Amino acid sequence: NQQQQRTQKHPPIVWKGKRVVELGCGGAIPSLVAHRLGAAEVVATDFDESTLAHARRHVRHNHNVKSGGTISVQRLDWECLDEGELLKADVVLASDVIYSVAKVLPLIETIRHCLGNDHRHRTSNNDAGGGTDYDEQARVVVATRDGRRGVEEFLWAM
Repeated sequence: NQQQQRTQKHPPIVWKGKRVVELGCGGAIPSLVAHRLGAAEVVATDFDESTLAHARRHVRHNHNVKSGGTISVQRLDWECLDEGELLKADVVLASDVIYSVAKVLPLIETIRHCLGNDHRHRTSNNDAGGGTDYDEQARVVVATRDGRRGVEEFLWAM
């Protein structure tokens, strides 16, 4: 069936132990979900200070202490990336962040910045089952509305 084919092509994300960066976090809902699903470290980012204050309130009231991971909120300007603040990620989340064609290139550069130079991560052997080593692609998860300016340009550039 179609669901099985999609799952084979793009296996579901295993959140446990992952470092997740959300770009343009708004209320940080995707970050909170990743945190609750077991991500080791989640960083919700946005540019706007009032949005960051809103995200911090959401995180403070909704984080899961039992998850064992950390979740934080910080400011990030896609157009002024400082190499000293490299936010290395296994998974990059972006939900409804494309509003104009002018933001497409900075968004793509920020995603590349978060994933670093090497977009693949080595995974260790499965000790219990004697599995083999394999490389796992870093993941970029982007959700946006159809018809928004810049969406088509983003998809072509990725």
